[in-house]
Amino acid sequence: MAKTIKKSDLKNHIRDIPDFPKEGIIFKDITTLLQDGAAFKKSINLLAKKFKNENIEVIVGVEARGFILAPLWHTSLGSDLSLCVRKGSCRQRRKALRMSLNMERTSWRSMKTQLALRRAF
Repeated sequence: MAKTIKKSDLKNHIRDIPDFPKEGIIFKDITTLLQDGAAFKKSINLLAKKFKNENIEVIVGVEARGFILAPLWHTSLGSDLSLCVRKGSCRQRRKALRMSLNMERTSWRSMKTQLALRRAF
């Protein structure tokens, strides 16, 4: 029988690591969330439900966490997917970044929603 996860329980699956990568920053470690299938599924479904009616055109996954989470939201919301990396990564990755920065059809509203998704974790 699958366990039931409450929305309020999800915070317990995200660890705070103080002063990482440098003093004054609290790193949010989602490893424990990823390891709990029911909690991870609940978190994806809750965020997808929240933005379901926002007509999001593109979900942008930025590096590490974004590469894990963005494809799940993009399939849940029926949006396009763009994966971005930081400047200085390998040649293929730089090309992907340039392509994603040239998305002319992305509206300001969807950009704001992408930022909200990024802040959620």
